[in-house]
Amino acid sequence: MQGIGRHNLTDTLPEDMSVFQTTIRDSDDIDRFDIIRIAMAMGSSVHEKTNAEIIESCQKQIDIARWYMTLPRGTKTAKDMMDKELTQRIELLEQIIAQAKKGFE
Repeated sequence: MQGIGRHNLTDTLPEDMSVFQTTIRDSDDIDRFDIIRIAMAMGSSVHEKTNAEIIESCQKQIDIARWYMTLPRGTKTAKDMMDKELTQRIELLEQIIAQAKKGFE
């Protein structure tokens, strides 16, 4: 039961959190950053915004993704999966920023 209760914990993990409990949290995080969620984040980052707002919004999403990459994971597999999903998100956001910056040229 503690695994479910602790599945939304981020950077402050209890010392008694087991690998199993951390894995439940990791699974939830991996789901949060899959390709569908990336598409949702892209939409909210760019929909009806100026180029300056798009750049700011995308940069915030990049900062969040990089922060998630620093969080401890229960297993190497979970870390690898999260890093892959987060790297993909960062790359897409950086492409959006690059295109939005072209609007300033």
